[in-house]
Amino acid sequence: MNHFRPFTSLAGLAGVIGISQACAGIFVDTSPGTAAPPATLGGYSMIGFPADPSAEGTLTTSLIPPVSAPVTGNLVFSSALEHDIVGSMWDMWSHGYTGDVYYLPGDYDLLMTLPTGTMAFYLYVQPNIKATFEFTVDSSAAVTTFDVDGNGGAKYVGFYSDDPSKPLHFVFVDQTTSETDFAVGEFGINNVPEPGAFGLLAGLGLLGLGAYRKINSI
Repeated sequence: MNHFRPFTSLAGLAGVIGISQACAGIFVDTSPGTAAPPATLGGYSMIGFPADPSAEGTLTTSLIPPVSAPVTGNLVFSSALEHDIVGSMWDMWSHGYTGDVYYLPGDYDLLMTLPTGTMAFYLYVQPNIKATFEFTVDSSAAVTTFDVDGNGGAKYVGFYSDDPSKPLHFVFVDQTTSETDFAVGEFGINNVPEPGAFGLLAGLGLLGLGAYRKINSI
């Protein structure tokens, strides 16, 4: 297991860039995989959440976003999550990350309500058991399903809107293969739009991104 309990083992993109438009104005990107998060998502400059000052093992239902993020309110969890630190109470993550993660003990899905005004948001997800499990993650009608190997690193999933009048409202994470709990963490949120961001997204739409697609990215 990735948690502090003893280890347990069990016996496109449209084209080639890893991005899919899943509903009008909303896109999902899983292309980084287990790599470090890119500096931008959908044309937005991204910023990671600050270090959590609470003690490891503390239960939390919300997090305060970075001060520079142009949003209002907190990131709110539907269940109380245990604050762990990678390399301590949580065994491993990916790409050398050693910061905060949030463990959902004994449950298999999690709703995260985003701060008001969120235009882009990413997270990483990893199962507790060191084996491969399927996850479905969605925001509105934007849906992606992918496998995560608990012994191979946490995986990235990001959502963004190309319409300033249609911000993101939530992200829902569902472990769909079998019943195992998991952790989420390494959150990032939009800082400011990059110049020409919406022009780029319009161009991607012309390349044939469908009005609604479900993608599978491993």
